[in-house]
Formats: sequence, structure tokens, C-alpha cells
Amino acid sequence: MKKVTLEQLKQLAINSKDDLRMKAHLVNRDITLYLHWSASHYGQFFYNYHINVDQDGSIYVSTDDLSKLKTHTWNRNSGAIGIVLECCYNADISDFGPEPPTEAQIEAMA
Repeated sequence: MKKVTLEQLKQLAINSKDDLRMKAHLVNRDITLYLHWSASHYGQFFYNYHINVDQDGSIYVSTDDLSKLKTHTWNRNSGAIGIVLECCYNADISDFGPEPPTEAQIEAMA
């Protein structure tokens, strides 16, 4: 997992754009961003997402190629980027649990 700035993330996206577009086209879709929360602890990162956002809004990538196939969304991974907030440990349908999304995470994801 590598910590990156927004500017570095932008460059990764530019570098991956053509391959993402081709992979999305092959499954008859546009490039898609899937936004998740991990149901885990702050600081617990997962390699099945391209981008992980920690409690303080820090951004981490699991690959230098955002077109790389990751297993973040059932049957929707080709031509897609998975982004996850590291939060919501012990959450349920009515409560985000003791580690809810932080303002910094939401801002970074946006």
C-alpha cells in the first residue's frame, strides 16, 4: 500500500485512462467508480480496492495501475475503480458503529 497525494492520484488516473476505457468498453459500460466503506477499523487497508482512504483523509493506493482488475464489486470490476473509506467497524443498518466515516474521509473521497 502506498500513500499518495491527490496530484499523484490524478496522474495515476491519467496514466490508466485508456486501459480503463478499453476494459469498460469490452463489457459494454462506461468507466465506473465504486464507492465503499470497509466495515473495518480505521487504518485497516485492503488490496481488493484500488484506493483506500484512512481516518485523516490520507489516500493510499494498492496499485500503480488503476485499470488493474480488483475484486471490490461483484461482477462489476472490469473498467472500474474501487474506492473505500476505512471505517464502520461493527456498523449495522441504523448505526455506523464506533468508527464512522470522518469528515476528512468524506472530503477526500469527494
